Amino acid sequence: KFGAAAEPVGAEAVSAQPPPRNNSEGEVLGLEAKLVGVKRPKTAYFLWLEENRAAIVRELGPGSSVCDVGKRAGQLWKAVSEKQRHPYEERYREAKQDHDQERKQILDQKAAVC
Repeated sequence: KFGAAAEPVGAEAVSAQPPPRNNSEGEVLGLEAKLVGVKRPKTAYFLWLEENRAAIVRELGPGSSVCDVGKRAGQLWKAVSEKQRHPYEERYREAKQDHDQERKQILDQKAAVC
């Protein structure tokens, strides 16, 4: 029938859990893939973008798309000197160390339970 929903609506529309991801060799990823709530830290580029996005949007003017902002941000990031990048890269390294420690603690806790 024309206009009929092809998929269930409401509570019936809830899909099953996504299948487990595979690594490059086709093996199902284990416990590490199941870490929930441990977000990876923002890279130096994204830390820089957080601080500069508003200026980029102002530069491009109203009506600029997300793609336009991303392209311009990439151009500007390529032009940023190593000296200017250093604070962002240092913040990323510190956040990455914290992330790795937190991740290791969770893995150790889950291993102790198993």
